[in-house]
Amino acid sequence: LDAGFQLEAERETEFDDEPEEARPSFEELDGNTVLCRHPASRFAALAGDPANLAVDGELYPCTLAFATTLADSHRFELAELGVLDKREQALLNTLLRNGSLAPYI
Repeated sequence: LDAGFQLEAERETEFDDEPEEARPSFEELDGNTVLCRHPASRFAALAGDPANLAVDGELYPCTLAFATTLADSHRFELAELGVLDKREQALLNTLLRNGSLAPYI
């Protein structure tokens, strides 16, 4: 069992008991909500036109500011992202839904 597969397996089993529908969406959060990255998730900001956010091997087009904030912070207030366009709102929902990001409790 290689280390990458083991990390992914641990990550998947940790969230098996939480249905996807139970996870919050962007629309349910306020600017004071603190989000944190899942410890097994890997984020990287990639400059380009457009910039991309790489999360666990997947590339998502977004602004460089958005990608940099998520890649450089393990925990951040939602307000730090500023005003999000529809694409970034959808990306945030994807990351919340798949467990890469979650509200910090």
